[in-house]
Amino acid sequence: MLTAAWILALILSIGVILMIAYAHWIEPTLVQVRRYCFWHEALPEALSGTRLLIFSDLHFKGYGSVEQKKLQNIIAHSRKLPSDIQLFLGDFLHDDGGLSSVKTLLQALPPAPARLAVLGNHDYVTYDLNRVIFNLVPDMKKSGALGQRARRLARRLYEIWHLSTALALDLPLRAPTKYNDINSLQEQLQRAGVQVLHNTTWDWLDKAPDSLQFVGINDITEGDVNDPIALAPASKFRILLTHNPDGVLLQDWPGVQLVLSGHTHGGQIVLPVLGSVHSQGTHLGRKNASGWRRSNGRWLFVTCGLGESFPFRFGCRPELVQIELRRDHCPGNQRKSGWQTLDVTGNRNCSSYLSPVMSLLKPLAEGLRLRARIKK
Repeated sequence: MLTAAWILALILSIGVILMIAYAHWIEPTLVQVRRYCFWHEALPEALSGTRLLIFSDLHFKGYGSVEQKKLQNIIAHSRKLPSDIQLFLGDFLHDDGGLSSVKTLLQALPPAPARLAVLGNHDYVTYDLNRVIFNLVPDMKKSGALGQRARRLARRLYEIWHLSTALALDLPLRAPTKYNDINSLQEQLQRAGVQVLHNTTWDWLDKAPDSLQFVGINDITEGDVNDPIALAPASKFRILLTHNPDGVLLQDWPGVQLVLSGHTHGGQIVLPVLGSVHSQGTHLGRKNASGWRRSNGRWLFVTCGLGESFPFRFGCRPELVQIELRRDHCPGNQRKSGWQTLDVTGNRNCSSYLSPVMSLLKPLAEGLRLRARIKK
């Protein structure tokens, strides 16, 4: 006969297995759409109503059913979202295998008057956390002198210690294994009409000449930061694009009213009560890993992104973001500048996937309660 403790252990084990399966195969594909209204009194009247469609942290590998399903969901949602400017905030790639998925996405997206991008750290370098975690035993089995094996063991143990410390203290995670083919990525973006901003500016002349300027800065971790851009105060409305939000948190940018960023994945795994497990080591910290905030007198928006640096998402669905710029106040607000959520839409939520499982677990839970009452 199963005791109450065994039944409880069985239920908890099944729950953990289901949670891991959900975080690996289901939530990464549940692309949701977040629509915001952002208003600012400095925005020229001619630009009011301009819609920005934001893609970030795709982390394409080029294989796997999860990636293919997510890719189709991104394309399906984007075709329902008209935009004036499509913005890509870096980390197109997880490794070079993702170039095929990048090409598929860019070819399938609806046309837009302008497409702009900045590059992220993963576009330059492949990070492989699996190598650090799972290669300890295989490395020890490799042939070699005792001294060589001892050095391999010491190196792997140091990497595991470094990774554990970074997770615990919310420090940047780096496990570079090889350089990506950044030139092929940029050529592919150019063919698709995407203007990549490397520490430079781009003026949008379609609606109101000389009134809206985008500033793009290179990734501060892996990109070239030896060619900084100097901005002078100007009458233009400036939007700064940066993959890593630390690019603006650690430096002043005069004349910038709005900053758009990614990199954090919103924490990627967000637990009840505890919050984000890791913010990719940014100065935002775990509590501010995504969303809107004021920074140095300007607005900063950090998206949760669409992909994963490791193959799990929990409590933080991938998101496609549309921001509508307005000069006047969004409904119900009277401040000089600010933001407001218009709506959040997407695929079925997690409860619709877990409800059949919960219906199977319910008899086990009832049996556990009945056994406890009989013992009393």
